[in-house]
Amino acid sequence: MIDFKTLEKIRCKQKELDAFLLKGQDTNSVELKEKRVLAFIVELCEFLNEEKSFKYWKKDKTIAREKLVEEYIDGIHFLMSLINEQNLDFNNYKIKDNKHEKFHIISLSIVENAARYSHTRKIEDLWKFVDLYLSLTSHIDLEEDELFDIYDKKNKINIDRSNNGY
Repeated sequence: MIDFKTLEKIRCKQKELDAFLLKGQDTNSVELKEKRVLAFIVELCEFLNEEKSFKYWKKDKTIAREKLVEEYIDGIHFLMSLINEQNLDFNNYKIKDNKHEKFHIISLSIVENAARYSHTRKIEDLWKFVDLYLSLTSHIDLEEDELFDIYDKKNKINIDRSNNGY
């Protein structure tokens, strides 16, 4: 289970990254906020494509775990940006355990709630899909240290990319 302190460290790192990436841009524009939600949904879909359980037609569903986790972490970046956009934090937050729920049902609920949030901008709608997305860590056996380490590495890559005109 991922502790709120780890989520808070990641959120703070993302806040710094976003400030660096968006220097000089209007960070309060509705368009940017909509694009963040869309970027999150795209990353979710890339993650789901690597996870493969929805591919009922496919016989070989071998998962490349490294790629799977990388796509999950890409979603974390945008998720944290959305949390920061609302000036929220993870103090005393506890990930809900949805291990008993079917993976594809959770995934559909994430998309549904993310789309709803894009329209309503209600904090409770944001927390719904944050809860669901973070609960996927138990489905892919992503431990706290691994989550932080991979996020941190990707964060550094994103900074390097930006410095090199990405």
